[in-house]
Amino acid sequence: MLKEQEKTVQIFRKCLEGRKQEKLVIYGTGMNAEAVVRHCPDYRIEGLMDAAKTGEVLWGMRVLSCEETVRAGVGCVVVVARPAVHTIIYKRIKKWSEENGITVCDIYGNNLADKERQEVQDFPYFHVSCKQLLKEIDAHEIISFDIFDTVLMRRVCEPADVFSLVDQDTEGSLPLPFSEMRKLAEQELLRECEPDIYQIYTRIGEKYGLSRETCTALMERELQKEREVLIVRDKMKECMAYCKTQGKQFYFVSDMYLPSEILGRFLEELGITGYAGILVSCEHHMTKSRGLFRILKEKAGGKSYLHIGDHADADYRAAMENGIDAFLVMPAIRMLEISVCKDVLAYRSGVGSSVMAGMFAAKLLNNPFALYESEGKPAVRNARDFGFLFIGPLLVSFLSWMPGVLERDGRGIILFSARDGWLVRQAYHILKTQWRGAGFPEDIYFLISRRAVLRAAAEPEGPAGMAYRKYLESLKLDDYEKVYFFDFMSRGTCQAELETILERKVTGLYFQKSASGDAKKDALKVHAYFKEDSAQGSDRRIFAICDFLECVFSSYWPSFKGMDAEGNALYEKETRSAGQLACLKEIHGGVLEYCACFSKIVGKNPGVMPPPGFCDEILKYTGRDFTQTDIPGLETFMLDDGLYGNRNVGMDLLA
Repeated sequence: MLKEQEKTVQIFRKCLEGRKQEKLVIYGTGMNAEAVVRHCPDYRIEGLMDAAKTGEVLWGMRVLSCEETVRAGVGCVVVVARPAVHTIIYKRIKKWSEENGITVCDIYGNNLADKERQEVQDFPYFHVSCKQLLKEIDAHEIISFDIFDTVLMRRVCEPADVFSLVDQDTEGSLPLPFSEMRKLAEQELLRECEPDIYQIYTRIGEKYGLSRETCTALMERELQKEREVLIVRDKMKECMAYCKTQGKQFYFVSDMYLPSEILGRFLEELGITGYAGILVSCEHHMTKSRGLFRILKEKAGGKSYLHIGDHADADYRAAMENGIDAFLVMPAIRMLEISVCKDVLAYRSGVGSSVMAGMFAAKLLNNPFALYESEGKPAVRNARDFGFLFIGPLLVSFLSWMPGVLERDGRGIILFSARDGWLVRQAYHILKTQWRGAGFPEDIYFLISRRAVLRAAAEPEGPAGMAYRKYLESLKLDDYEKVYFFDFMSRGTCQAELETILERKVTGLYFQKSASGDAKKDALKVHAYFKEDSAQGSDRRIFAICDFLECVFSSYWPSFKGMDAEGNALYEKETRSAGQLACLKEIHGGVLEYCACFSKIVGKNPGVMPPPGFCDEILKYTGRDFTQTDIPGLETFMLDDGLYGNRNVGMDLLA
């Protein structure tokens, strides 16, 4: 066992001796959880818990569902995970544990219900700055960097999530899920040596009877997924550039199964060059804690050394034990865990949510010093990042959910309504292209507004009614068995009047449908992503900022007013400022960047997505209690409503 695992087992035994005869479940599936299971057979451990791995069997233990845990008569769930995520895990199972009288504690025996109430909002890392790191670099001759989570980072929550992404591409084609085979093969080899990726795939072939060609193809697929999720931490790249300008030699030292040839390609692809060498455990057959730092000193031949990394044992203690000074930077996902935005991690439920949380952390906390003197509140400084961080996840979640409610029989078309459907339609096309059209029917940007459709329905023989009917006829909607109508949030006015004019049923696709008290509107067939039928009785953030979101989803044209006799669209007078429109385009750019990035990483509709609460939690972070949002023009955003007039909505957002 590693030192960390030995310490975990010792603490578990010492602090939970009093629960030895009680039925326990271990919440966690990492190395420390494995150590507890393997080295505490005298405890009544009934199984494991991990929302992302329910039903799997690890180390002879089944990963139990909440229902199975209750049926087993478990009295205590012991969380074996990093302390920073304890309250996040507790919030996932808080309601369930309270309803069933099950205690949730850490390995010290501390009740996490008490820990949640006493949570401290300050962390020492909030006082670590880039200036401090540069001062340390100045004071040393030879500099070394860890690679993963220090210089490069993955846009997922955990490294093994890359294997789950490969699962999506190989589903049904292998004896077991790829991720399971991949992890088991590496775990077996780690008991024997420090394996490289080639040895791991040789073991997979031997263990599961796969051909060399199949194993090579799987390895290439894994490496491609790594490329898709990897990005550089720009501030660390700047630190390496600083090393060069100061004439400092710098190396990379990594405990990793990827050999230096592959790591070098990854670094070069991300613009990192000029280093003196790469020392990696799988090539030198030893980890940092077992001699890799000694090899660095032999190779570099300097008088003073500084190692920069993210792991307390491998990068700090091991370096110091070898006479090398060390400086710790925190991985983005760990920074998220200690920030005021940490609760978003409570919604993880599969690969889709892992990528979403990873992308959120990678954008918001790419800079290892983003939380410096921040009280845990990250900063958002431009409109494009705002769109990427807060609006992108909402649209991707909605559009991933939408194919599941569409009817498969018959030709269908989606009418993305003006103006709310403008941005959603662009995002729709990105996902449709990337995911090869699976479950995505034809669509159009559909000119409609409450004023236009009410007039056309009320005066079918008048000039406005005739002109609008002529527009509808030009769309040839009779060619489609299914007509879907997208609206953002609505009581159904436009859909109801459209059905009257078309004399046919239309199915609504809304973010939320409110009850209206009007029998006709309330009888409409609507699929809604958020299930509340009234914003008044809900504390969801989306309802507090829905007017602002309507602005963001909007097109660059004013409200649609109707059609003229020649079939040209007529619009209200534009009242939005040039600054607001410029800001809007930047937000849209960030949203569409998010959609392209997510759909490329995930590869196909993941099906299982985080619940609407995940997106609502992220929307909560737009407020000043959670982020330092300082974007010119955002606060003065106006909703120009042709029916009810203009009103400021930017203030609602930042409240």
